[in-house]
Amino acid sequence: MKRLIGSGLALAGLFLAIFAATCAAPKKVSFYPLISRSQQYLREGNFQKAIETCDTAYQKFPQAPAVLDNYLKTLQEIKNSAERSFEAKDFPPAIKIYSVLLNNYDRFHEFASALPFNREWLIGRTRQARNGMTFLGARPALEAGDFYKGIEIYKARYLENPDDGEFLAAFISILEDIKRAGDAALAKENFASAGRAYDPLKKNIQSFEKFLPSLSFSEKSLDEGLKICRTELGKKALAEYRRENLAGAISIWQDILTFDPENLEVKKAIETATIQLKKIKK
Repeated sequence: MKRLIGSGLALAGLFLAIFAATCAAPKKVSFYPLISRSQQYLREGNFQKAIETCDTAYQKFPQAPAVLDNYLKTLQEIKNSAERSFEAKDFPPAIKIYSVLLNNYDRFHEFASALPFNREWLIGRTRQARNGMTFLGARPALEAGDFYKGIEIYKARYLENPDDGEFLAAFISILEDIKRAGDAALAKENFASAGRAYDPLKKNIQSFEKFLPSLSFSEKSLDEGLKICRTELGKKALAEYRRENLAGAISIWQDILTFDPENLEVKKAIETATIQLKKIKK
Protein backbone atom coordinates (compact mmCIF):
# COMPACT_ATOMS: atom_id res chain seq x y z
CA MET A 1 0.00 0.00 0.00
CA LYS A 2 2.77 2.42 0.89
CA ARG A 3 4.43 1.51 -2.41
CA LEU A 4 1.28 2.41 -4.39
CA ILE A 5 0.91 5.70 -2.56
CA GLY A 6 4.55 6.50 -3.20
CA SER A 7 4.19 5.72 -6.92
CA GLY A 8 1.09 7.89 -7.12
CA LEU A 9 2.83 10.77 -5.47
CA ALA A 10 5.77 10.42 -7.79
CA LEU A 11 3.53 10.48 -10.89
CA ALA A 12 1.66 13.49 -9.56
CA GLY A 13 4.91 15.30 -8.93
CA LEU A 14 6.13 14.52 -12.44
CA PHE A 15 2.86 15.78 -13.92
CA LEU A 16 3.05 19.00 -11.91
CA ALA A 17 6.65 19.53 -12.98
CA ILE A 18 5.78 19.08 -16.65
CA PHE A 19 2.76 21.37 -16.31
CA ALA A 20 4.81 24.05 -14.58
CA ALA A 21 7.52 23.86 -17.21
CA THR A 22 4.95 24.14 -19.98
CA CYS A 23 3.36 27.18 -18.42
CA ALA A 24 6.68 28.86 -17.76
CA ALA A 25 8.05 28.39 -21.32
CA PRO A 26 7.17 31.35 -23.60
CA LYS A 27 5.00 30.48 -26.55
CA LYS A 28 7.04 30.82 -29.74
CA VAL A 29 5.46 33.04 -32.43
CA SER A 30 6.66 32.50 -36.00
CA PHE A 31 7.45 35.42 -38.28
CA TYR A 32 7.04 33.30 -41.43
CA PRO A 33 3.32 34.07 -41.89
CA LEU A 34 4.14 37.78 -41.98
CA ILE A 35 6.92 37.20 -44.50
CA SER A 36 4.59 35.11 -46.63
CA ARG A 37 1.90 37.77 -46.47
CA SER A 38 4.31 40.55 -47.48
CA GLN A 39 5.44 38.52 -50.47
CA GLN A 40 1.84 37.99 -51.50
CA TYR A 41 1.18 41.73 -51.38
CA LEU A 42 4.33 42.27 -53.41
CA ARG A 43 3.17 39.86 -56.12
CA GLU A 44 -0.20 41.61 -56.22
CA GLY A 45 1.46 45.00 -56.68
CA ASN A 46 0.08 46.28 -53.38
CA PHE A 47 3.37 47.88 -52.42
CA GLN A 48 2.02 49.92 -49.53
CA LYS A 49 0.67 46.82 -47.77
CA ALA A 50 3.86 44.91 -48.57
CA ILE A 51 5.95 47.57 -46.80
CA GLU A 52 3.55 47.80 -43.87
CA THR A 53 3.64 44.02 -43.37
CA CYS A 54 7.44 43.92 -43.60
CA ASP A 55 7.63 46.72 -41.07
CA THR A 56 5.26 44.94 -38.69
CA ALA A 57 7.43 41.82 -38.86
CA TYR A 58 10.59 43.86 -38.30
CA GLN A 59 9.14 45.66 -35.28
CA LYS A 60 8.15 42.31 -33.71
CA PHE A 61 11.31 40.40 -34.67
CA PRO A 62 14.10 42.97 -35.06
CA GLN A 63 16.80 40.38 -34.37
CA ALA A 64 15.62 37.85 -36.95
CA PRO A 65 17.94 37.94 -40.00
CA ALA A 66 15.25 36.43 -42.23
CA VAL A 67 12.86 39.27 -41.40
CA LEU A 68 15.34 42.01 -42.26
CA ASP A 69 16.46 40.15 -45.37
CA ASN A 70 12.86 39.92 -46.59
CA TYR A 71 12.30 43.61 -45.83
CA LEU A 72 15.35 44.64 -47.85
CA LYS A 73 14.48 42.37 -50.77
CA THR A 74 10.91 43.66 -50.80
CA LEU A 75 12.05 47.28 -50.95
CA GLN A 76 14.54 46.42 -53.67
CA GLU A 77 11.85 44.71 -55.76
CA ILE A 78 9.49 47.66 -55.33
CA LYS A 79 12.23 49.98 -56.53
CA ASN A 80 12.93 47.64 -59.47
CA SER A 81 9.27 47.73 -60.42
CA ALA A 82 9.38 51.52 -60.54
CA GLU A 83 12.53 51.39 -62.64
CA ARG A 84 10.94 49.05 -65.17
CA SER A 85 8.10 51.52 -65.66
CA PHE A 86 10.56 54.42 -65.84
CA GLU A 87 12.72 52.74 -68.49
CA ALA A 88 9.58 51.91 -70.50
CA LYS A 89 8.65 55.63 -70.30
CA ASP A 90 5.46 54.65 -68.49
CA PHE A 91 5.92 57.49 -66.05
CA PRO A 92 2.63 57.68 -64.08
CA PRO A 93 3.03 54.25 -62.40
CA ALA A 94 6.73 54.92 -61.87
CA ILE A 95 5.91 58.17 -60.05
CA LYS A 96 3.29 56.39 -57.95
CA ILE A 97 5.74 53.67 -56.86
CA TYR A 98 8.56 56.10 -56.10
CA SER A 99 6.06 58.05 -53.99
CA VAL A 100 5.19 54.92 -52.00
CA LEU A 101 8.86 54.45 -51.16
CA LEU A 102 9.28 58.10 -50.28
CA ASN A 103 6.17 58.20 -48.10
CA ASN A 104 7.38 55.16 -46.17
CA TYR A 105 11.05 56.09 -46.01
CA ASP A 106 10.97 56.89 -42.30
CA ARG A 107 9.91 53.29 -41.62
CA PHE A 108 13.15 51.85 -42.95
CA HIS A 109 15.57 54.78 -42.73
CA GLU A 110 17.59 53.12 -39.95
CA PHE A 111 18.88 50.46 -42.33
CA ALA A 112 18.59 52.48 -45.56
CA SER A 113 22.38 52.30 -45.97
CA ALA A 114 21.91 48.64 -46.89
CA LEU A 115 19.71 49.65 -49.84
CA PRO A 116 20.94 50.71 -53.31
CA PHE A 117 18.93 53.95 -53.11
CA ASN A 118 18.25 56.73 -50.62
CA ARG A 119 15.75 59.53 -50.10
CA GLU A 120 17.62 61.99 -52.32
CA TRP A 121 17.77 59.47 -55.17
CA LEU A 122 14.03 58.84 -54.92
CA ILE A 123 13.30 62.57 -54.98
CA GLY A 124 15.52 63.04 -58.02
CA ARG A 125 14.08 60.05 -59.84
CA THR A 126 10.54 61.24 -59.18
CA ARG A 127 11.45 64.63 -60.59
CA GLN A 128 12.93 63.01 -63.70
CA ALA A 129 9.78 60.94 -64.18
CA ARG A 130 7.58 64.03 -63.90
CA ASN A 131 9.77 65.80 -66.44
CA GLY A 132 9.58 62.80 -68.74
CA MET A 133 5.81 62.80 -68.48
CA THR A 134 5.82 66.48 -69.49
CA PHE A 135 8.06 65.80 -72.51
CA LEU A 136 5.79 63.00 -73.72
CA GLY A 137 2.63 65.01 -73.07
CA ALA A 138 3.86 68.02 -75.04
CA ARG A 139 5.40 66.13 -77.95
CA PRO A 140 2.19 65.48 -79.97
CA ALA A 141 1.16 69.15 -79.74
CA LEU A 142 4.61 70.41 -80.73
CA GLU A 143 4.90 67.98 -83.62
CA ALA A 144 1.45 69.06 -84.83
CA GLY A 145 2.50 72.72 -84.69
CA ASP A 146 0.20 73.51 -81.77
CA PHE A 147 2.81 75.62 -80.00
CA TYR A 148 0.22 77.21 -77.71
CA LYS A 149 -0.59 73.87 -76.10
CA GLY A 150 3.02 72.67 -76.11
CA ILE A 151 4.23 75.76 -74.28
CA GLU A 152 1.38 75.57 -71.78
CA ILE A 153 2.32 71.98 -70.86
CA TYR A 154 5.97 72.91 -70.38
CA LYS A 155 5.11 76.10 -68.51
CA ALA A 156 2.87 74.26 -66.05
CA ARG A 157 5.72 71.92 -65.13
CA TYR A 158 8.20 74.80 -64.92
CA LEU A 159 5.95 76.71 -62.49
CA GLU A 160 5.70 73.58 -60.31
CA ASN A 161 9.47 73.37 -59.97
CA PRO A 162 11.22 76.53 -61.26
CA ASP A 163 14.55 75.56 -59.68
CA ASP A 164 14.97 72.39 -61.72
CA GLY A 165 17.92 73.34 -63.91
CA GLU A 166 17.69 70.23 -66.06
CA PHE A 167 14.06 70.87 -66.94
CA LEU A 168 14.66 74.58 -67.50
CA ALA A 169 17.36 73.76 -70.05
CA ALA A 170 14.89 71.52 -71.89
CA PHE A 171 12.20 74.22 -71.74
CA ILE A 172 14.56 76.85 -73.17
CA SER A 173 15.55 74.45 -75.95
CA ILE A 174 11.87 73.97 -76.88
CA LEU A 175 11.25 77.73 -76.93
CA GLU A 176 14.28 78.23 -79.17
CA ASP A 177 13.03 75.48 -81.49
CA ILE A 178 9.66 77.22 -81.80
CA LYS A 179 11.34 80.55 -82.58
CA ARG A 180 13.50 78.88 -85.24
CA ALA A 181 10.39 77.28 -86.75
CA GLY A 182 8.81 80.72 -86.96
CA ASP A 183 11.91 82.22 -88.57
CA ALA A 184 12.08 79.40 -91.11
CA ALA A 185 8.40 79.85 -92.00
CA LEU A 186 8.89 83.60 -92.32
CA ALA A 187 11.86 83.09 -94.66
CA LYS A 188 9.62 80.95 -96.88
CA GLU A 189 6.90 83.61 -96.73
CA ASN A 190 4.61 81.19 -94.91
CA PHE A 191 3.33 84.04 -92.79
CA ALA A 192 0.44 82.22 -91.12
CA SER A 193 2.75 79.47 -89.80
CA ALA A 194 5.31 82.06 -88.70
CA GLY A 195 2.63 83.97 -86.81
CA ARG A 196 1.44 80.79 -85.07
CA ALA A 197 4.99 80.27 -83.84
CA TYR A 198 5.69 83.83 -82.74
CA ASP A 199 2.36 84.52 -81.05
CA PRO A 200 2.46 81.81 -78.33
CA LEU A 201 5.99 82.94 -77.48
CA LYS A 202 4.81 86.54 -77.26
CA LYS A 203 1.76 85.64 -75.14
CA ASN A 204 3.91 83.74 -72.62
CA ILE A 205 7.02 85.89 -72.58
CA GLN A 206 6.21 87.41 -69.20
CA SER A 207 6.38 83.90 -67.74
CA PHE A 208 9.96 83.64 -69.02
CA GLU A 209 11.12 86.74 -67.14
CA LYS A 210 13.50 84.87 -64.83
CA PHE A 211 15.37 83.25 -67.69
CA LEU A 212 14.72 85.78 -70.46
CA PRO A 213 18.46 86.65 -70.71
CA SER A 214 19.11 83.02 -71.64
CA LEU A 215 16.87 83.27 -74.71
CA SER A 216 18.15 84.39 -78.10
CA PHE A 217 15.02 86.46 -78.79
CA SER A 218 13.15 89.26 -77.09
CA GLU A 219 9.59 90.53 -76.90
CA LYS A 220 10.52 93.24 -79.39
CA SER A 221 11.77 90.74 -81.96
CA LEU A 222 8.54 88.75 -81.63
CA ASP A 223 6.46 91.90 -82.10
CA GLU A 224 8.42 92.72 -85.24
CA GLY A 225 7.89 89.22 -86.63
CA LEU A 226 4.16 89.30 -85.91
CA LYS A 227 3.86 92.73 -87.55
CA ILE A 228 5.44 91.40 -90.72
CA CYS A 229 3.07 88.41 -90.73
CA ARG A 230 -0.04 90.58 -90.27
CA THR A 231 1.07 93.13 -92.84
CA GLU A 232 2.01 90.65 -95.56
CA LEU A 233 -1.12 88.55 -95.10
CA GLY A 234 -3.22 91.71 -95.09
CA LYS A 235 -1.69 92.75 -98.41
CA LYS A 236 -2.42 89.34 -99.93
CA ALA A 237 -6.00 89.35 -98.67
CA LEU A 238 -6.61 92.84 -100.03
CA ALA A 239 -5.17 91.86 -103.41
CA GLU A 240 -7.56 88.90 -103.60
CA TYR A 241 -10.45 91.09 -102.52
CA ARG A 242 -9.72 93.61 -105.26
CA ARG A 243 -9.64 90.76 -107.77
CA GLU A 244 -13.11 89.93 -106.45
CA ASN A 245 -11.82 86.60 -105.12
CA LEU A 246 -13.83 87.01 -101.95
CA ALA A 247 -13.41 83.42 -100.77
CA GLY A 248 -9.65 83.67 -101.17
CA ALA A 249 -9.53 86.97 -99.30
CA ILE A 250 -11.66 85.57 -96.47
CA SER A 251 -9.37 82.52 -96.19
CA ILE A 252 -6.27 84.72 -95.86
CA TRP A 253 -7.89 86.99 -93.28
CA GLN A 254 -8.87 83.89 -91.32
CA ASP A 255 -5.19 82.91 -91.33
CA ILE A 256 -4.44 86.17 -89.53
CA LEU A 257 -7.00 85.32 -86.86
CA THR A 258 -5.20 82.02 -86.12
CA PHE A 259 -2.45 84.04 -84.43
CA ASP A 260 -4.23 87.37 -83.89
CA PRO A 261 -7.76 86.31 -82.88
CA GLU A 262 -8.75 89.69 -81.41
CA ASN A 263 -7.98 91.69 -84.56
CA LEU A 264 -11.20 93.70 -84.96
CA GLU A 265 -10.21 95.16 -88.31
CA VAL A 266 -9.72 91.71 -89.80
CA LYS A 267 -12.98 90.43 -88.28
CA LYS A 268 -14.84 93.35 -89.85
CA ALA A 269 -13.23 92.68 -93.24
CA ILE A 270 -14.28 89.02 -93.06
CA GLU A 271 -17.83 89.97 -92.10
CA THR A 272 -18.11 92.43 -95.00
CA ALA A 273 -16.65 90.04 -97.56
CA THR A 274 -18.85 87.18 -96.32
CA ILE A 275 -22.01 89.28 -96.79
CA GLN A 276 -20.89 90.24 -100.30
CA LEU A 277 -20.12 86.61 -101.15
CA LYS A 278 -23.59 85.48 -100.06
CA LYS A 279 -25.19 88.14 -102.24
CA ILE A 280 -23.17 86.99 -105.25
CA LYS A 281 -24.17 83.34 -104.68
CA LYS A 282 -27.85 84.32 -104.62
